[in-house]
Amino acid sequence: ERLAAPVSWVRVMRARVPAFDALEAGDLAVVPASALRVVAPGPSETTALVAALVRARIAGCCIVGDDVPPDEPDRSLTPSEALAVAAANAGIPTFRLPDVDPVGLERSVIGLLVNRRAELEHQAARLEAQLERLALAGADLGDLVGVIAGVLGRAVVLEGQRGTVLAAFAPPDRPEAVAAVGAYHARRTGVVLRTPLPGLDQGATGASSP
Repeated sequence: ERLAAPVSWVRVMRARVPAFDALEAGDLAVVPASALRVVAPGPSETTALVAALVRARIAGCCIVGDDVPPDEPDRSLTPSEALAVAAANAGIPTFRLPDVDPVGLERSVIGLLVNRRAELEHQAARLEAQLERLALAGADLGDLVGVIAGVLGRAVVLEGQRGTVLAAFAPPDRPEAVAAVGAYHARRTGVVLRTPLPGLDQGATGASSP
């Protein structure tokens, strides 16, 4: 919803110059933090990189992977933080995804572009397998709901009979999701999808909020 344009393809930045094999309008640029430390270690390189992204008219920029504190004592921002600020100021929709693997993200976006239904089914199967592993390891309902909310990127509530709240979770990096959970607890409003979950509490449902 925040992208500047529909995504036409995905490009992963490499730790070299030129950083991208190609960059065209509508591309989603995936920028690994490890590669960014090579390509844009300082302010001048960051400015040049953002200018290239603007000229290409990309749909958005995803900065992925772990970052490290700056080496210089007088520099307050890491390369990832500096790029995020500069890109946002230039009007590029920018996302910080520190726990995401760039190769996995690339494959997922390509899967969505080539065969959206198949990729969604693949992601659902991965989520199901993850929930099964956690359940077998003794995770409680709150943990399971937290995983679902993290994958969906929105607040999720597990309801029992007569609307009893069994578990609720909002991704901490989504302020609108935190607000949605507050509104739900106060007035039971803001639910965009409610679906029955068979075999759980004789009538439990999952409710997804913005």
